[in-house]
Amino acid sequence: MKIVVLGASGTMGALVAERLRDQGHDAVPAMRANGVDTASRKGLDQALDGADTVVDCTNYTTMSARKAINVLGWMSTNVVAAAKRAHVSHLVLLSIINVAAPALSGMGYYQGKAAQERIVSAGDVPYTIVTGRGGGLASDIRRIHKSPLLQPRRT
Repeated sequence: MKIVVLGASGTMGALVAERLRDQGHDAVPAMRANGVDTASRKGLDQALDGADTVVDCTNYTTMSARKAINVLGWMSTNVVAAAKRAHVSHLVLLSIINVAAPALSGMGYYQGKAAQERIVSAGDVPYTIVTGRGGGLASDIRRIHKSPLLQPRRT
C-alpha cells in the first residue's frame, strides 16, 4: 500500500513516516525538500499519483488568525483537490484536539487548524482526522500507531 506523508520533514511527519515504514507500508515522504509544496501545489499531483492513502502532516505556525486560516486552509484545499484527482482512497489529517472549542476560538493557530478540518470534512475524499492531545508527542505517536489510520470514517 502506497502511503504519501505530506510534511514528512517536520517532527510529526517524520515520525509518522517512520512508523508506517516500520509497519511494512510503502511510506513515501513528500516535502518541500524533495519538490512537493502544498501551498504552491508544486509537485503535489505527481507525489499523490498512485497513492492509496495520504497522511497530511503539513503545518504553518502562526498566532495570526488571518494567516493561519489563509495558509492552512489553502494548503488543505490543494491537498483535498489533488487527492481527489489522484483517486486517493483515504486522506488522514493530523490536527489538534478542541480546535473549535469556544475557549480557544481567539487563538489564531487553532482557527487555522479548524479551517483545515472543515475543508477536509467537506471534501469528496474519505477521511480521518487524528487529533493530538495532552501527554506530549510520544503519546500522540503511540495513539496514531493504535488508531485506524487506514480505515476512513466517511465514504
